[in-house]
Amino acid sequence: MSANQQRKVFYQMKNIHKSFLLLLFTIVIFSGCSKHPDVKYNITALTAYHQDNSGASAVDASSITLPAKAYAIRLEYTVELYGKLDGDPNEAAFSLQNKVSSFNISSLTDYDSTHLAYASLNDYFLYGSQTSRVTNNATIDYALNQQRIGFTYNTSAANAGNPWQTSDYLVLMHPPTNLGTRMFIIKLDFANGTSISYTTSSVILN
Repeated sequence: MSANQQRKVFYQMKNIHKSFLLLLFTIVIFSGCSKHPDVKYNITALTAYHQDNSGASAVDASSITLPAKAYAIRLEYTVELYGKLDGDPNEAAFSLQNKVSSFNISSLTDYDSTHLAYASLNDYFLYGSQTSRVTNNATIDYALNQQRIGFTYNTSAANAGNPWQTSDYLVLMHPPTNLGTRMFIIKLDFANGTSISYTTSSVILN
């Protein structure tokens, strides 16, 4: 075997050795990692509460009469685990299994001249996980596109395996033309063709 051939064989063996060490290192690293489960859950129920948003953060209303310019709705979702939890939820990614395909809020009565009864009021409300963090670009469409509607991260509840509640918020940005008694309808449609709706109790906006 010539000297050039010997050098070629040497470098080939060296590269094979490096590849083997890299593969062995990868196996050792991943075998030492704990399993990170995907906590899958579904929204099973919805309840809505009128809120007074005149303070630093909104609170559940103690009266049915609220200022229209400081009105919000707390959406309380009941969620349940989908399937069996396998692994530590503290290191898990939470994922809504049955995705929300559409979200709509409307009024039982005419809201203004362009939004009659049952017309969508999505463009009049902002949506967020906390009213103090709702910004002007936090539209319902944005929350829907980012899959933020009904998102939850509750490791203790997931570990217990029981249904739990998580809250989102609607913040009214455009008060109605005619103030007075209102009832709102909130409806969620899901990817599998099912839906959930909730009609609020009466609230007097002034």
